[in-house]
Amino acid sequence: MKKSHIFLFIIFMFIISCGNKVTAPSVSDITYYDPNNTIIKTYTYSIKDNKDQSMIAKEGAFKKIAESANAIIYVEESQIDKGITKAGVISFLRKFENYLPREIEIYGEIPDIDGNGKVIFLMADINTNVTTTGLGGYFQPSDLINGKNGEPGEYLHVNLPVSDITLGIMMHELQHLINAYNNLMQGKSMDIWLNEALSESTSLIFSEPIAKEREYIFNTSTYYSFYTWNLVYTDGTPQGTVPVGGYGNILMSYGSSSIFMKWLDSKTGGKQEIYKEIAHSPSAPTSEQRLMNVLSKHGFANDMDTVLLDWIADINNGVVPGLKLSAIDPTDPKFNINGKIPLLPKSLVVYSTADNPQITTSGRLETRPLGKTGLSVVINNSENQGQNLAAAVIADKANVEELTIKKAANLNSSIKYQRFNLQDREYFIDKVITEEDEKNIKKQ
Repeated sequence: MKKSHIFLFIIFMFIISCGNKVTAPSVSDITYYDPNNTIIKTYTYSIKDNKDQSMIAKEGAFKKIAESANAIIYVEESQIDKGITKAGVISFLRKFENYLPREIEIYGEIPDIDGNGKVIFLMADINTNVTTTGLGGYFQPSDLINGKNGEPGEYLHVNLPVSDITLGIMMHELQHLINAYNNLMQGKSMDIWLNEALSESTSLIFSEPIAKEREYIFNTSTYYSFYTWNLVYTDGTPQGTVPVGGYGNILMSYGSSSIFMKWLDSKTGGKQEIYKEIAHSPSAPTSEQRLMNVLSKHGFANDMDTVLLDWIADINNGVVPGLKLSAIDPTDPKFNINGKIPLLPKSLVVYSTADNPQITTSGRLETRPLGKTGLSVVINNSENQGQNLAAAVIADKANVEELTIKKAANLNSSIKYQRFNLQDREYFIDKVITEEDEKNIKKQ
């Protein structure tokens, strides 16, 4: 080849390379794309209206920002300069790749429906009308089947701007995706309370900020519950449901769920193997039975009610450091509904033993004294039944126990009462958008 031809060939290749939308890799294992010269795709996604808790469909242009061995990051274009930074993307992608083998080992294989071998993270501001806590992320199982723009794949949605919990959100939502593929799509669906418990366990492994947040929520709570995930029950009124715990009550489910999983791990060697056994467990008639089939092999009780009572007793005894229990204040308007404390299925509260002799182990209630504290714990041993069982997020009123609880009469009592009152800050919550949820997504 003549020298002039070689020279022209070099110039031609240079021009092509300048037009290529991929910039030079920022680091050896991650490719970072120039936001001003990259692939743009239009995706429909959902945002949460935190005023009425509804989900709204929205369409946006997403720019391909970064890519690693097992993930692709797309960012909604309005958030490029204010919601995310190059350093931030590289940091959490590198950690994601580092954590991924352990997540797969514990929770199961990730499908590769689209054949690209990567999880696609769609990052955007997915909230409107936020006061304190907005939606941190979500997973939509139908994406594995119908996909985006007719392209099925492994899509996960993460809220922007990024923060110290972004990586934790990614690992949390990834468990939901793995769970959907290995359970829901294989005909052995899991109730949301157990699905969320597994996702909460990811933070105990990969995200100290979220784990610490959950400890704070638990230590602030006076109502211990995650089985009826949304902490609401039907009451036959036009409004349809009654929330227990007031605004932000679902955070109690996250807090209780996280601490329950932490306790299980502490009782089984502290190496997260119990999470793996639950995630890979065979199907059972109910998620409760499925969990008990695993726990009974490790010396736990054979029924969930006793296991939950043991959990609270161990927290009281300091088995899991840094945690505390508080007696429920029966005058707290968040829980006092028409003079009663509604106790949802598998929910527990702590009360003064001497001042409440009427609360006994009978019918659907089981009680247990908590050592020499002067306190006892009571659980409603009912199960969620009927149309709400699949989601296990709403209890039927028929399965709710209404408690009359009195405060300690002795002003010098050592019993300290606490009201559920979280600091005014943002907490992480998420959502698995089911087929039923999709029917209620509003069009913008």
